[in-house]
Amino acid sequence: MMVGNKIKLKRESRNMSRKELAKMSGLSSEVIAQYERGDTSPSVKSMVALSSALSTPLSFLFDFEKLPLPPYAKNILFLRSSRRWTLSRLGAEVFVSPETIHKWETGTTIPSAQDIINLAKVFAVSPIYILENTIF
Repeated sequence: MMVGNKIKLKRESRNMSRKELAKMSGLSSEVIAQYERGDTSPSVKSMVALSSALSTPLSFLFDFEKLPLPPYAKNILFLRSSRRWTLSRLGAEVFVSPETIHKWETGTTIPSAQDIINLAKVFAVSPIYILENTIF
C-alpha cells in the first residue's frame, strides 16, 4: 500500500478531515491531498508530523513493501512453509510466540543468536544456512 493511501486510511479511520489533519500536523491540507493522491511523497520530517497527528507508528507510513526481505526472513519462511508448519507450530518448536515468527518472516524483527541456533536445530540446518543462504 502506498504511503498516501496509508495516510488517507488512518485519517478517515479517525474521522478527521484533511483540514483537521493539516492543523494538527503543521502541513497544508493541499499538501496532504497531494500525498493522498500520490502526486508527491512526504519528506521524513512530514511523515514524522503526520504519524504524530494520526497517533500511528512512523513505521506504518513507510513503504517497507518495496524493501527486499533480509535472507534470514526469506529462509525462515521457506523452511517453515516447505514443512507446511503453521506459525504456532514453529513458535512452539523454538519457544517463541507465533507473532515473533511472523515478525522474523517479515523482516521487522531480527532473531537473536540463540533463536537462530534454535531454528537451525529444529530445521536440521546450520545457523549460517538460515542467515546467509539464499534459498530462492
